[in-house]
Amino acid sequence: MLVLFLGAAVLAILVGLVLGRVVRRQNRGGPVDGAAREWINVEDLTGPAITLAALLLAFMLVQTHSSFQRAEQQAASEAATVLAEHQATAFLGEPDRTAVRTDLVCYSRAVVEREWPAMADGHADPITTRWEEQLRADLAAAAARDDARLGVSGLVDLEVSRATSRRERISEVAPAVPAAVSWLIELTALSILVLLCVFTWHLRPLVRTILVGTVVVLVLMVVAGVRELDTPFSGFVRLDPSAMQATQTEIAETAAAGGAALPCDRTGEPVAGVGS
Repeated sequence: MLVLFLGAAVLAILVGLVLGRVVRRQNRGGPVDGAAREWINVEDLTGPAITLAALLLAFMLVQTHSSFQRAEQQAASEAATVLAEHQATAFLGEPDRTAVRTDLVCYSRAVVEREWPAMADGHADPITTRWEEQLRADLAAAAARDDARLGVSGLVDLEVSRATSRRERISEVAPAVPAAVSWLIELTALSILVLLCVFTWHLRPLVRTILVGTVVVLVLMVVAGVRELDTPFSGFVRLDPSAMQATQTEIAETAAAGGAALPCDRTGEPVAGVGS
């Protein structure tokens, strides 16, 4: 999409240059025409338009940056909650402790290896959802045992927090700025390029090139930054699952030390014949 915008910017500049030549030919007599009527001041046209474009681009940048930060915060919160859940299983009796711990290990693996790539494509991962459901089922089974109610009460609160963090993390996959608004703002920026090329015909070629070139670079930088921030799980500037990876490593070591057979492979894919 950025290549498309770059092509549109080049086209806008060409259109502006052509229109600028027309204006120059019609304005050879200076600011006053043959009928003694003064031409409109250029700044009266370009000033408000440039200000409007700058405000709209700034709005997009703020919105997408806020979305990027929310995605980062929710991913970190989810990883911290998974670790807290794993530690809280110490209050459960067997076999509930092992069942919940293995669910958390497989869930964390699925988040890192499966859901992160899925979010880059704009959707959640069904295998991760499956482990989430299995985790809830094992917690419900633990709650049904009289000697596990004290431990489950705290785990339920943590599970609600984890589920909320995951849901909000996935919600940030959707664009922070609606597509229609995004196109409107980018078209406004392109119109500024046309105006600059049309109404800077009286400047020297070098000055004109520097002015228009600087504006083009700045607009492209902002648009590129907005598009990158609006896709927090893909692109050059993207979030990585480092927080969940750290949690996964820590809880997997605990599960391995306990000798439990994990019901999933390293990607979180369920293993046939293994499980609670």
